[in-house]
Amino acid sequence: MPLAKLILPLKGKLARKKERDISCSSEHKHNQTSQLCDLPAEMIDLIASFLERHDLCMLRLTCSALRSTSKYQFGRIGLHTLRTDLSKANMSAMAELANACGYNHHVKRLYICGSSGCYLGYGFSWIRDFWSNRYLIWLLTSEGFLRLRALLEKFPNCQSFHVSLSEEPEEGAWKDCISPSDAIVVLLNLMSCMARPVKSFTCSHSDPKEQLPGIISSKNFSSRHFDDARLSITLSTLTELAILAYIKNDALANFVCNFASQASNLKKLELDFAAGSGAPTVMQQLGSGSSLVKLEELKLSNALGISGHDLYKVLLENCASLRILSLKVICLDDELWETILDSLMRDFPVLEEMTLLWIADRVSGLRELYPGSMYIEGFQDLRGRHGPIRVFYAGPPVHEALSSLLQRYRIPAQQTSRLAAQWPSSRPMI
Repeated sequence: MPLAKLILPLKGKLARKKERDISCSSEHKHNQTSQLCDLPAEMIDLIASFLERHDLCMLRLTCSALRSTSKYQFGRIGLHTLRTDLSKANMSAMAELANACGYNHHVKRLYICGSSGCYLGYGFSWIRDFWSNRYLIWLLTSEGFLRLRALLEKFPNCQSFHVSLSEEPEEGAWKDCISPSDAIVVLLNLMSCMARPVKSFTCSHSDPKEQLPGIISSKNFSSRHFDDARLSITLSTLTELAILAYIKNDALANFVCNFASQASNLKKLELDFAAGSGAPTVMQQLGSGSSLVKLEELKLSNALGISGHDLYKVLLENCASLRILSLKVICLDDELWETILDSLMRDFPVLEEMTLLWIADRVSGLRELYPGSMYIEGFQDLRGRHGPIRVFYAGPPVHEALSSLLQRYRIPAQQTSRLAAQWPSSRPMI
């Protein structure tokens, strides 16, 4: 019998059980059993692996036997990401989880997000050393840092980190809390001293739907952070990096470049500059001798005034591995779009998908980025030199480079139906 037919009646039975009022003692509730317990443990584990978190919790409440049998899947689904505001109370709860038998190994990702704006780490005394050019040597001896380090040692499989940024400026000299920018420095120091591989690192706004840029304070960072050999070794294991923040100056641009350039095995890079003035510096440094040569997925957003030559260099360095490319609201300071797009169709053997939203150059001008009325959007399968490439696009219909791309590499109608079977259903435009 297909697994889907097994799961659907199970969900209905669990839902009816939740609605039914059980008027019995707590002892009877604990000892009651279910017909589901008659299933082999392997079958229960398989069914639990396909349930969503809500349904899985309902299954575990059925009886103690099912609670024990589904323990592994509950840990895998429910404890994959551990959210914390680094407060003393929250770290105490993390300590209880770390000491719970069998659950600590399921934590794969630490998500740092403040419950009250941009303030983190309440309950600890964060002593700062302002005589070291804000290099934050105080972190190595602060109680909160030492507590977090001890906790992460109990979560050996936690190899991904995400810091939620705030749109509020980080101002003031805090002693009873830290900011998201401080949290980034905390993680950099932890990565250098834990000698553990790191899979992904993300900095973004807490609510992506709002599409507001997060703010990182440049005062907290120094190039000396990346002089640590232990940190360099750790960053060499990084495969995914996403920095979605307002890169407002060269100091933050240097931080981004230092971070990315030391991740020599990076497979996925996502940068949203939020129209900050540091975007040209980032692209210039990444395009001049960067170690990024294995990228499989590259996403760039809201980069204004960058050099087409620098973008071209970054792309060519990864031509042998790049599969997915996304360029959203990108304005070049030259007229190289046609050259870049033609090269993508000819020189990238494994490229499968491109997203081109509101691209412009200094000739078309920024006014055409948001024309207010006339624009085109959709997707087409274009004929690349090494195979079909699906292109999602949106922007002014008068943009010569985009129009030339769509017309020049259009696949004849008789081949469209044959290619449709090779592609998954189209995703909606963003």
